[in-house]
Amino acid sequence: MSATHITRMIDLATYVSRLREAEAFHGHLCAGMYTGVKMALYAQTLLSLPAYPDRDLIVVAEIDRCLTDAVMSVTGCRVGRRTMKIRDWGRFAASFVRLPDGQGVRLAQRDGTYSQIAARLTAAGIDLHDRDQAAPVFLAFPLEEHFAVRPVTIAFGPDDIPGKPKSKVNCASCGETVMDGRHLMIDGRPLCRPCHLGMDAPGPSEGSFNRPI
Repeated sequence: MSATHITRMIDLATYVSRLREAEAFHGHLCAGMYTGVKMALYAQTLLSLPAYPDRDLIVVAEIDRCLTDAVMSVTGCRVGRRTMKIRDWGRFAASFVRLPDGQGVRLAQRDGTYSQIAARLTAAGIDLHDRDQAAPVFLAFPLEEHFAVRPVTIAFGPDDIPGKPKSKVNCASCGETVMDGRHLMIDGRPLCRPCHLGMDAPGPSEGSFNRPI
């Protein structure tokens, strides 16, 4: 199926409707909302998903910004349900994966995409925040130029899938409960990661979120 044909399948009315929902979820309308909604609808077509939410879908987002909120809004995947994983590597990208077999697709916004769309909006005298006017411009931008797409296989372990916690241990230092195998065994003692790193709580100032989790 060509990307051009897929663009026609993402009808404008659906796109605008999902944009409106994403804006309400996120709190305001911005470029990441347009891109994230389009990305999620594209992934739905690529994976032949009948509808969102899909109980067997897990999304791995690579940024903690607006795009991720848009994808969450459209797909129904949630961090608290363990169907949305955030690996904050600062990239406008997300992988959409079928839980049963770990097969899926990774979509990433191509470099320079937004500047090209912004130029089209400016040339047409359209404000980014005018949803009804800006949406057709974003949607008309060719999918193959907007996103780099590649197949991915991601194996989710028992401690990463939805459902009840598979394990609970108490940190030998602070005593707090650590679930889902997120503890470390150091010299035979279970430690939460903050205690292992010698900090009261993880925070950006310590750089704790700059490592893969």
